[in-house]
Amino acid sequence: MSDKTNYKNDVPETFLKFFPLNDNSLSFLQGNLYFAKTNQVNDPFEFQFNSSQIPSLFDWDKDIDTFEPFRKDSQYDSLIFCCSHPEALKNILLWSHYANNHKGFCVEFESKILKSEYLKCEYINYDEELPKPIKKGENKFSSAHSLGHIYFHKHNSWSYEKEYRAVFNISFLKSPSPTEFIRVKDKKNKINLGAIYKAPKNFIKRIYFGCQMNSTDKEKVISAAEDYNNCMVSSMMIHPEKYELVPEMFWTNIGRNKFD
Repeated sequence: MSDKTNYKNDVPETFLKFFPLNDNSLSFLQGNLYFAKTNQVNDPFEFQFNSSQIPSLFDWDKDIDTFEPFRKDSQYDSLIFCCSHPEALKNILLWSHYANNHKGFCVEFESKILKSEYLKCEYINYDEELPKPIKKGENKFSSAHSLGHIYFHKHNSWSYEKEYRAVFNISFLKSPSPTEFIRVKDKKNKINLGAIYKAPKNFIKRIYFGCQMNSTDKEKVISAAEDYNNCMVSSMMIHPEKYELVPEMFWTNIGRNKFD
């Protein structure tokens, strides 16, 4: 059965991104969004599809290039950025898995920064079955490929993430590669590791500290985000009566004055 949660109904005004405290997360606070290559994901079933219909939909010899972008060892230029619907803020597992066991933080940022002619941003469909190929010309994600939709499918066991995903893919482009993408390569400058997408100024709206984050690490986050004049900061707290995380009151000006 497919996932039917309400978070899909409308693209929210903001998304969430959970982080441990490290150089990469502090870089995000300075407007650097890292788009990973498809072989860097943590789910071995990512980009898999049900191949039973391939003989009836494709001439294998003629359409072999259709499948090239979805091989994990492919050199095809596919990059992804993952985030969550704001409804996921209180999810205990997200804080445990992606924010260093609640010692990290979560950023709430404007979703409009992922609305671009260069990006395809959609919610993830969670299902028990692998996605199937779609006939050419009928795939809303990409007219060039019949498998573009598999970027946005995962098994139901991941549904707690309420994920939205932005994909940068050559087959989605209507114009040359954007200058907003900065290539990230290894130390020998040979292997592409992904790309940095430069976000506009003041795209971050709120920062939430994990319930086990120490004061020294909080100050590091505040210092990295000091240019966000209208950003509000809050700490997640453990509910005293039930299994629930709750954000405490907000502060304005990155934690220096209480918000009334």
